[in-house]
Amino acid sequence: MDTYSIFLSHTWSDKPFVRRLASDLRDAGVSVWIDEAEIQVGDSLIEKIREGFDHVDYVGVVLSPGAIESPWFQKELDVAMNQEIDGRRVKVLPLLHRACDLPSFLAGKLYADFTSEELYPGAFLKLANRLRVDFETSQRVMNRSLRPLFVGTFLTGDVAFVRDISHSLRSTLDEHVADIGKTCEFYSATAPSTPLGPRGCPKDWRSAIQALVERTSQGHFDYLVGIGSEACIAMKRTFGRELGRTPFLFAGVTYPVKSGLVRRLAGRRDRKQVTGIRYGEGVAHIAALIHRLLPDRRLHFVYELGVPQDEIATAELRETSLFEEGILSIIATNGLPGLGDMPAADDVYFSWYTAEKLFETQEGVQLLRERIFVSASRAHVAARDLGALAIAADDKEIGRLTGHLILDHEKKLIDFGRMDVITVPLEYWLNVRTAARHGLKFSTSDIAGATACFGSI
Repeated sequence: MDTYSIFLSHTWSDKPFVRRLASDLRDAGVSVWIDEAEIQVGDSLIEKIREGFDHVDYVGVVLSPGAIESPWFQKELDVAMNQEIDGRRVKVLPLLHRACDLPSFLAGKLYADFTSEELYPGAFLKLANRLRVDFETSQRVMNRSLRPLFVGTFLTGDVAFVRDISHSLRSTLDEHVADIGKTCEFYSATAPSTPLGPRGCPKDWRSAIQALVERTSQGHFDYLVGIGSEACIAMKRTFGRELGRTPFLFAGVTYPVKSGLVRRLAGRRDRKQVTGIRYGEGVAHIAALIHRLLPDRRLHFVYELGVPQDEIATAELRETSLFEEGILSIIATNGLPGLGDMPAADDVYFSWYTAEKLFETQEGVQLLRERIFVSASRAHVAARDLGALAIAADDKEIGRLTGHLILDHEKKLIDFGRMDVITVPLEYWLNVRTAARHGLKFSTSDIAGATACFGSI
């Protein structure tokens, strides 16, 4: 027996509840019509709503104080009630989301009470039964809906950008997960300090990933998140073709295609549930930006041998005109680079993931004082007499976007395998006082284009 269909009439303030209810109903096999899913730009709203009413069996009227006061909601309700009065098939079902005074013409109708988390399951079962959903299906949906989301994160070391992304991800989910009627349980593991290497996955890395996977009380995760390139590359090497069987998100990865995480950035048609947030447009883009800001200086890309994302960056840099013209050189070191690897005090040095590890050390911070080293941290440039220039993406925004991808996936608004990879653009910060100490001067337009400029003289 086919289930009945339903139109959810609601006001904007009740959107989170309506999205959750629509998701649960669809999981139970019900055809659900809501305005944000069905009305396209340029459509006549009232005509589309009348059309929606013509194609559904029931109108679920989501009641709350904001709904009762909304003129637009009243128009939807009038259309639905007129159709019911005229004897059409559509029936009006009151769905109480937040306590309010019921309109007089609904006062005699029985309603489903969704005013608390405790009441939600019973109200859902009552509504689903009215829509001809069998009890076992309704119960299964409720059991899945009410249990926590299990999210496992694997972190690329204890470095600043990874910490910022991880904290922002957790804060976003903690703040918004109740909108879909869930709680969230996080499990996290940090990659070993030993090098990942250019191939394979070392035993201690593989063990760390396996230990994370085995930690949930339910035996599996709803989502796995890799934060930073090395963590994601290690997960890809560990899971192989199985990556994406559990929905997987990469956060803060500069080269997701070259790292083997996705086949392309846009126009995707992948079966596996893999997507994520790309960190800028690549290190070649950073080199070009540095050269634009400091056109009279030679550039050196410094990196530790065996760091996968820096090896990819090096290959990309060798194909640039800056490298071919001798403006850019590449310095590879065994272990973290030091002052002795950067002999020219007037040249400009920059790095990528190596820099993240380097500036976690006191020696690395000292390099900012003694060399013109482009940092990836706003804090280094904001500090007095430390860095003159920093280039990075907004790590907190990467975490926030990753959290919202999980929430949207839970609402069935997106398919990880078919959505474009999101790129968070790079920003740059300047300190003109520190720059002057190194004999550097930025143009007026470059100062205006900076996200922030410190140390005004």
